[in-house]
Amino acid sequence: MTRLLLSLLAALWSLLWLLVSLLEIAGNLHNPALQGWPLLALLGPSAAVPVIWLGLWLGSGAFRRIPLDRPARWFLSSLLASPFLAVAVILIVHGGRLWLFALGHGEYGHLPWPGLVVYEFGKVLLFHALWLGFAFGARSFVDWQTQSRVLLESQRALAESQLIQLREQLRPHFLFNTLNTISSLMQSDVARADRLIVRLADLLRSSLALGSQTLVTLESELRFLDLYAGVMTERFSGRVTVDWQIEPAARPLFVPALLLQPLLENAFRHGVEAVSGPQTIAIAARLATESSRLEIAIRSSGGGLKPDGRDGVGLQNCRRRLGVHYGDAASLSLSPDGLGGVTAALSLPLQREPFR
Repeated sequence: MTRLLLSLLAALWSLLWLLVSLLEIAGNLHNPALQGWPLLALLGPSAAVPVIWLGLWLGSGAFRRIPLDRPARWFLSSLLASPFLAVAVILIVHGGRLWLFALGHGEYGHLPWPGLVVYEFGKVLLFHALWLGFAFGARSFVDWQTQSRVLLESQRALAESQLIQLREQLRPHFLFNTLNTISSLMQSDVARADRLIVRLADLLRSSLALGSQTLVTLESELRFLDLYAGVMTERFSGRVTVDWQIEPAARPLFVPALLLQPLLENAFRHGVEAVSGPQTIAIAARLATESSRLEIAIRSSGGGLKPDGRDGVGLQNCRRRLGVHYGDAASLSLSPDGLGGVTAALSLPLQREPFR
C-alpha cells in the first residue's frame, strides 16, 4: 500500500514537472529550427530531473524518517535544501541542454543567466515544497492506516476475550443445574439418575469439543442443544415434548457458541418445571432472505416469564454476548405469544464465515 501510494504521488508530481517544462518551451514547439533532436534536447534533461530527484529521495529512506509529531520543523528544515537542489537542477537541465546542443552543433537560447537562476530557484522551491506536502500527506495516511489496523485488531482481541469469558460463565451455570437435577433423582429413581449421568457426560464432552471457539455453526449448536434437551426431557419424563423446526439453509450459518442453551434452559425452568401438565417446547430457525437475517425462536407452551419481569443470569449473559459480538445489529426479545406460552426470539445478521 505504501509503495503504491508513493508511486501515484511520484507520478503526479513528475507529470506536473513535465507540464511546467512543456510550458517553458511552448514557444519553441512550432519553430521549424527546433524540430527533431533539438526538441528532444530541450525535453530530455527536464524529464531526467524528476527521475533523479525521486530516486535519490526515496532511496535515502527519507519517507520513513518523516516526523509526524513535528511537521512544521521538519518542513522548514527540509526546505533549506532547496538552494542546493536548484543548483543541481540548473546543472542537469541547462547544463545538459548546452552539452546536447553543443554535440549537435546547435545553439541553445535561454534567458540571461541572472534571470534564469532566479526563475529556477523559485521553481525548485515551489516544487520542493509541493513534494514535501505530498510526502507528508502520504506518510500521515500510511500511519493512520497502521494505527487503525492495530486498533481494530486490539478491539477484536478484546471482544473475543469478553466473549470467551461470558461463554465460560455458562459452563458452571448449567453444570450446577444439571447436577442438582441428578441429585434430586438419586433417592427416588436411580435408573433415571444413572441415565442422566451418562447424558451429562455426553454433554460435557460436547462442550469441551468446542474448545475456545467463540463462533460455531448452527448445526453444531443444535447438536449441543439436543444433548441438553435430552438431559432435561429425562428429568421431566412424560411431561415435555421438544419440537425441532430447523430450515436446512440455516444450519451452516455461524452463531455464538452456547448462545441458545440458556434460552432453552429458561424454557424448561419456567415453562415446564413451574407449571403442571404436559408441555411443548418448539425450537425453530429460519433464514429470512428478505431481511438477510437468521431468525431463531424458542417457544414454551407453558410460559416462561419471571414474575418480576427481570432477566436471569442466562438471559443477561446472552444479551451481553450479543452486544459484544454484533453491537446493535442483533436482538433478543422474550414475550408472551397470546396462547399462554412465551417465545424467546433471536434475530441475528447472517454470518457465513467464522470471523467478521
